[in-house]
Amino acid sequence: MLCVSDGNTKILIKKDYLEVKWEPECRIMTAVWSGWLNSRRGFEGCNLLLELVKEYGVPKLLNSNSKVTGHSGASDWLGDVWLPALSDAGVRYMTWVYPREFFTQLQIDNVIQRCKQMEIRTFFADEEARIWLEQY
Repeated sequence: MLCVSDGNTKILIKKDYLEVKWEPECRIMTAVWSGWLNSRRGFEGCNLLLELVKEYGVPKLLNSNSKVTGHSGASDWLGDVWLPALSDAGVRYMTWVYPREFFTQLQIDNVIQRCKQMEIRTFFADEEARIWLEQY
């Protein structure tokens, strides 16, 4: 059954590199990352997202890198610290939309393989990722 938004979507963060929306009726938080993500932006954005997940009690997260042009790393931190923290905060289902850059896709796969606390699926399009999340 698809969740139909009733128009109460809230934009929680709007930065040049990250936009986060919350749909309370669907219980889906969407994070859309953009441009080049250096370490500062990556850590800042991930920590902001974690705080919002805690605040809103988010069970489903759509993490989109479809607009990312590159990043400077921190794969170990993402897999060993950030993903387990998201799970501890209540995320049960997560989708991760790949960027176009192939080697970044491989890094995402490496990060996800470390996480056993929640169910994570990768996609090439935000729409496909959302459809998968809506089944839960």
